[in-house]
Order: sequence, then C-alpha cells, then structure tokens
Amino acid sequence: MTFRTQSDKTLLNIKGSSVHIEKTVMNLASNAAEAISGKGAVTIRTENRYLDTPISGYETVNEGICRSDRIR
Repeated sequence: MTFRTQSDKTLLNIKGSSVHIEKTVMNLASNAAEAISGKGAVTIRTENRYLDTPISGYETVNEGICRSDRIR
C-alpha cells in the first residue's frame, strides 16, 4: 500500500485546532487504508475551490474561494 499527497502550493489557511485536524486526517487515512484489501494507494489532496452557493452546517461558509481537502 502506498500513501500519496497532492498539495496545492497556494492553499488557504483554515481555522481550527491543529490537534483535531491532525486526528481527523489520520482517522480518514487509516479508514481508507483499511478499506483497501491488498495492494492499493491512498491519496490525500488539498486544493482551493470556488463556492457559488453558501453551505450551512455548524457554521455558514459563504460564497467565494475556500479550501478543500480530500482523501481517496
């Protein structure tokens, strides 16, 4: 099994606890690795994206450029 990263060099900062963010990424990577039986690859990708519609949740993310992190 291999782990790969693809990081956007112009990535925006995010607000949050570094401990919680690290635990979240490690948990997602661990789950992805467990889901692969045998050989495979886990890719962690970061990028900036443009949202044309606000997203509501714990906090509202307004229209504009935001950061996107994906593990696949």
